Amino acid sequence: MPNCANSVCTPLAPRVQARQSALLYATIANCENRRSRIFSEGAGLLTGESDVLGRILVVDDNTMVRESFTELLRGRGYAVEQAGDGEEALELMRTQPVDLAIIDVMMPTMGGLEFRQYLSDTTPSVATILVTGQPARVEELVEDDPEFQSGKISILYKPVHPVKLLAEVDKRMSQSA
Repeated sequence: MPNCANSVCTPLAPRVQARQSALLYATIANCENRRSRIFSEGAGLLTGESDVLGRILVVDDNTMVRESFTELLRGRGYAVEQAGDGEEALELMRTQPVDLAIIDVMMPTMGGLEFRQYLSDTTPSVATILVTGQPARVEELVEDDPEFQSGKISILYKPVHPVKLLAEVDKRMSQSA
């Protein structure tokens, strides 16, 4: 019998996480299939910079998360750049402007909160979505930070459902347009 504490059964957590990961990959595959079908029917793909819905920077030290977000967002029509930590993101930001940054809070070298502060100071027009698997670390920040209160910055908790990520990205991009 599973050991249940506080209404959470430990053996179920890995299964739930695996199911959510499978859903993310299925969504990515669906985007890829749709893109291929559109191309084969002659409707064309994104042909140039004018066809891009917006430029997004995904910053996460987990390669699988970074790649998953990137493929999902590219399938939606966004131009996406990736960085494995805050310092790599700084280098990209110097050469390629972005409309939105999706930033993991916990990263080596330069963490997500530090990088978010840099964005806020240097390019306040860039919308921000923070992503974390440790909600307790950011709860106080969300309550006290005026940028969270105003809606300029939002936060998603891992594992992030693909539909929720796309909805938040679309919302942020429409607000910055």
